[in-house]
Amino acid sequence: MGYGNGIFVASAWAYPARILTSTNGLDWAVHVSSGQLFAPELSHIAYGNRLFVGVGNGELDASTNGLDWANIDELGGVLAFSGVAYGAGTFSALFGGGNVRNLSPLVSLSWNGQSGGVASLTLTGDWLGMEGRLQASPNLSTTNWTDLFNFTNSGPAMPLQDAGATNYARRFYRLAIP
Repeated sequence: MGYGNGIFVASAWAYPARILTSTNGLDWAVHVSSGQLFAPELSHIAYGNRLFVGVGNGELDASTNGLDWANIDELGGVLAFSGVAYGAGTFSALFGGGNVRNLSPLVSLSWNGQSGGVASLTLTGDWLGMEGRLQASPNLSTTNWTDLFNFTNSGPAMPLQDAGATNYARRFYRLAIP
């Protein structure tokens, strides 16, 4: 069971698999696999950066809402995952009697050019719903970065724009997650 974004999420090991959700920990709604809903059999669930990650049956699954799950990693059933936790921007999953697999979102920022004084960039990455900040600096000093805005990843390729780019002779960009 895990808690995040105002809801408890649990998985029931039954056929068909079920996901249970609750806003108060007392009253539970049962969701059975059907259509778009993929209810994995999860033994542990953690929440961080707007994402639920669950482990069970030798695989890792992720969900932004606790109901719709997708497989993000698996061990081929050889070694079972036995726990998952979130901290410092990373999910850590325990498997195989003491081994740890760390999962961080894979994201990149690409420059598309500048037109009409607006710099155009594209965020590419997984983990829909992931939150972050676009930061800029006139130099690469680690102490001189400014948050331009916060964003929530809404797709595999998300456009970002900096209308203030022309105010600087040069401008560097980076992503800060979370």
